[in-house]
Amino acid sequence: MIVAFILVGVFVVLRSHAATCTVSSKLVPSCGDYFGAYVPSYGLTSLEAKTGRKFDVFEEYNDFSTSNNGYIPNSSDLPLIQGGRILLDAWTPRVFSAGTTYSWSQIASGSLDSSVIIPQAKRIMAIAPTKLFLSFDPEFDGSTHTVAAYGTPADYVAAYQHIYNVFQSVFNAQGVASNVVWVWTP
Repeated sequence: MIVAFILVGVFVVLRSHAATCTVSSKLVPSCGDYFGAYVPSYGLTSLEAKTGRKFDVFEEYNDFSTSNNGYIPNSSDLPLIQGGRILLDAWTPRVFSAGTTYSWSQIASGSLDSSVIIPQAKRIMAIAPTKLFLSFDPEFDGSTHTVAAYGTPADYVAAYQHIYNVFQSVFNAQGVASNVVWVWTP
């Protein structure tokens, strides 16, 4: 049974601690659920201290910039990952600091492959075999995603498929299995 609470930007999913539980290649536990949170400004360890428990999953939002805010994982994620937590990254086709929005058709065309998508795949590949959850443009059906800015549902599908294929190509070129577990987050 999964129970979730929403409180000031925090999601919590309760997980049992049976010693016989295993985790699949898609990061699915054989029993129980993950305990995780999104805490703004990397306050996860502070929240853990308050709850008296380490979180299994932490969520972060990254954009399509070519700076630390666009890097997955970035310098703030790495200590949490190295501490045994799983990153759930919400990767958004915007550059937050500049207010830039990339349309789904731009992404599907390949115009951002060399500057954004391939470098991102290589950064993620660099932490293998550690796996992470990656959600491309989460909440794409929300009020912040207008058709004029992003495109049509078909454009979204094409962009998602394009990113997936580019990532697979990068991993295959290095002869390694992907360490990305793809998440669809409407």
